Order: sequence, then C-alpha cells, then structure tokens
Amino acid sequence: MRLKLSFTVEEEDVHKEAAMILAMATGDMKHAIDMFEKIQKELLTPTATPDIEMATTMMSDLRRALLKVDVRTVEVNDILVTYQEHLDSVKEKDRVEQNLREMPQPPSIPAPASTEDREILEDTAGAHEDESL
Repeated sequence: MRLKLSFTVEEEDVHKEAAMILAMATGDMKHAIDMFEKIQKELLTPTATPDIEMATTMMSDLRRALLKVDVRTVEVNDILVTYQEHLDSVKEKDRVEQNLREMPQPPSIPAPASTEDREILEDTAGAHEDESL
C-alpha cells in the first residue's frame, strides 16, 4: 500500500528538498538502465537463441523501475508547480499592494459639524444678512 506523506520545509529549502526527493529514485533509474542494457544483450546474442522468457521478465522489471522513477518525478513536479504558484501569488499580492499605495487617494471629506458648530455657523450667516440691510 502506498501512503502520501507531507512535511514542512523553509521556503528557501524547497528546491534542495525537491532535489533530494528526486535523488531517492537514483537506484531505480540505475536499475532501469541496467535492465535496458541486459534486455538488448539478451535479444542480440549472436551465438545462441535469445531467452524470450528471461527478456520479458527483465522487461517487467524494467517497467517497474521506470514506474517508480515516474511516480517520484510526478511528485517532485507537483512540489515545484505548487511552489511556483505560491511565488506567483505572493508576487501578485505584492503588486496589488504596491498599486494601491501608488493610487491617488480621494480628498478627505470633513467630518459633519456638531450641533453646536452648526448653530454658530447659522448665527454667523444670519448676522451677515442683517448687516447688509
């Protein structure tokens, strides 16, 4: 049974960790290359009839090794794509915040005058009207 694991790393270590995870498939890749070469040798044996049963067994072994490499490659690819999406998201958020800081601000609207201030303003306006008569 295969289980999915997750763990946390520092942002600056994502690439290093991805490389280490991919390196875990090194043995499988070497085994696949070895099987690939052995299959060819078996099928190209000049002095004897090739052992087809052994060649097909080695091909199954080769395919299992390639599958392990492929699965590991997909996992690392997913990590890198997700990390790039994170970087793009942070970049976009920073760009939006910068645009908001640079955007001209609307003029401030004065706070409504208190009742007392309105009465003073009304009295002052009324006094000016009386003087003009």
